[in-house]
Amino acid sequence: MIYRFNRVRWEPLLDPVAQRNIQHWLDDLLQLFNRLLHNEQAYLEASHPKARAVTKHLHALRKCVGEARHHVLGETTSSKLLSAVKREICQPDLPDLMDNNPYLLGCNNGVLDLRAPNAFRSNRPEDMVSKTVGYDWVEQPDPKIEADVEEMMCQIYPVSAERAMFQLFCESDQRYAEEKHKPHTFKARSDMKAKIKEWRPYLLRWFLAGCQQYLAQGFNDIPLECLAWQKQLVERQNSVTCFCKEHLERSEDPHAYVDRSMLYEAYKAAYPEERIKKTSLGKRKWFQQLHAYLGAQGYHERKLVGPEHCKQQRRDVWVGWAMVN
Repeated sequence: MIYRFNRVRWEPLLDPVAQRNIQHWLDDLLQLFNRLLHNEQAYLEASHPKARAVTKHLHALRKCVGEARHHVLGETTSSKLLSAVKREICQPDLPDLMDNNPYLLGCNNGVLDLRAPNAFRSNRPEDMVSKTVGYDWVEQPDPKIEADVEEMMCQIYPVSAERAMFQLFCESDQRYAEEKHKPHTFKARSDMKAKIKEWRPYLLRWFLAGCQQYLAQGFNDIPLECLAWQKQLVERQNSVTCFCKEHLERSEDPHAYVDRSMLYEAYKAAYPEERIKKTSLGKRKWFQQLHAYLGAQGYHERKLVGPEHCKQQRRDVWVGWAMVN
């Protein structure tokens, strides 16, 4: 989807502006595609005489490209242009590839040109972007929030060399910091989810600073050793230990206990991301880590618990522990 700024917000680009800007570009793209198909067909016919089925398919594709060019030059609306190209060439990703503009990033209050990091300016009528972040660019950042974000990044990447390597602005790194890593690294702090939303403009500043620093050096890929280090960091996270330290304490009361089901419900409430199937720790692993922390000495399997004047129940409990929060 292509967007343009309309007074106060980014909106999908409507006709007739879209036709004027992309019609000739689409025609050039289809002509190039046609030439590539022609060259491939000629090569196959010359080197593989028996490849008749393949060349027949390529000929059919070239015909589709010709029909698509006819649609591009004859249609009057952008939606019909896009659907015609998508339908005739049978490449679902083509509209996304066509609209992809890696240089302009739309914010609610302006535009960032990623070719010149931190080059923020107000919106212009001719601006067209393929991605908007959905929040304001912070022109006068709060030093305290910047320090908090830097502290968080130091927790995610404690080694300065690794932290510098990851400080590159690209969509995968930003999504990794905001989403993918969150169920692991951030699960030890229940307030991190809300803070990530508040800190998004500052995360963007952080990544753009990295882009400015490394753009000239051409760092495009994360080295394998960094990925291995990242995997080890994720594996070292232990939300069960953090939960026990925050919510459990030793008790001198001989009747004090915590039961397994109660702890599991409290754990899921403290770490909602554990409800997600893809990132869930699993009851068995959760119990193993909990048992390792609380120890086997006070553990009683299917112990009768509850007030004596009420109907008692059998539960798996740890005696000598109490919930504090």
